[in-house]
Amino acid sequence: MGYVYDGMTRLSNAIMTVFGDKAEMYKPYMDIVNRRWDKHLSRDLFMAAHYLNSTIKYADDWTEDRAVTFGLLNLLENSSYVLMIVWWWQR
Repeated sequence: MGYVYDGMTRLSNAIMTVFGDKAEMYKPYMDIVNRRWDKHLSRDLFMAAHYLNSTIKYADDWTEDRAVTFGLLNLLENSSYVLMIVWWWQR
């Protein structure tokens, strides 16, 4: 899953580079990518997988992304609530 998130990030950067950072030219393509991103990949699980994938994290071109870090933290926080509820009901 982390590879998919990384691939979509690279794709977005490549589209902008190919069109020379001219928004009016790459906007139709980025709209397609963003719709797919929002529908499927803008999830905490994908962000956590991206953050925890050591191949990606320790690569030379790794950059810290706040959204990815917050996605990991949200996933851990939500998981801890679920585990706490399960523990409570099993007592």
